[in-house]
Amino acid sequence: MAAISRTPIRAKGSKPEDFGLETEATLKFQPRMCGSTETLSSMLRGTGSSTTLDRMSLRSLLFDLDGTHTDPRPGFVRSIQHALRIVGGPARSASQLEQFLGPPLHQSFAEILETDDQRQIWQAMAAYREPYSTVGYAEARLHSGIRVMLEQLASKGIRLWVATSKPTVFATRVIEHFSLRPFFDGIKGSELSGERSLKSEVIRDALHSWSIRPTEAMMIGDRHHDIEGAHSNRVRGIGVLWGIGSRQELETAGADLIVDSPSELFEALLVQT
Repeated sequence: MAAISRTPIRAKGSKPEDFGLETEATLKFQPRMCGSTETLSSMLRGTGSSTTLDRMSLRSLLFDLDGTHTDPRPGFVRSIQHALRIVGGPARSASQLEQFLGPPLHQSFAEILETDDQRQIWQAMAAYREPYSTVGYAEARLHSGIRVMLEQLASKGIRLWVATSKPTVFATRVIEHFSLRPFFDGIKGSELSGERSLKSEVIRDALHSWSIRPTEAMMIGDRHHDIEGAHSNRVRGIGVLWGIGSRQELETAGADLIVDSPSELFEALLVQT
């Protein structure tokens, strides 16, 4: 199998629109921003299942989307399977494809198709987005307890943000589909062109765009990409076990804390308030 690039990839002389991919300009997406600047003055520090605490000022929580807020597997799997049929790729079961939830889509297709042929990868991405952009994103299911947790955190004055490798335009559709938009000050994702698709890049851009200090923020997600991306930006990372990633994956990534449920996350964050 050819080596898979870990940076955004594009065939020389090609553009996303050459393969039928929308761009954010054609979709005319404009993110909204709003919210409080109050401070929540306690936060946690731990490794694995530890619940020891360090004092610090916690102003912002960056949340992953797929797996952390929602279970996106039905629409994701069906859209991937559709794309594989279109480009003549290998047949894959749902269980085989679930592991690809989290990484940038172009990396996933490079691995699934076992190719570094950029034209085939972009064609697969275009085919994936045909069903996903219309019905696939709406087939996700909101995890139990998420809405209550967001309401509780927002009521304490902490600012909430979305930081995802999913294109911003699709992340916004998912958030709005579940009527969660009022909870978030902003949504930061990748570009439809493939730019800013690594979680470390998304978090870095979020911190810069929203003037968030790394020492006053935490990243919350269900995959090792979330924890590693946070740490590369000097942000602490909490792993959640209601998504796709396992405890072993999150521990190996060095999660500062691992929680089992949204209610446990809320209680841990507020334990000293």
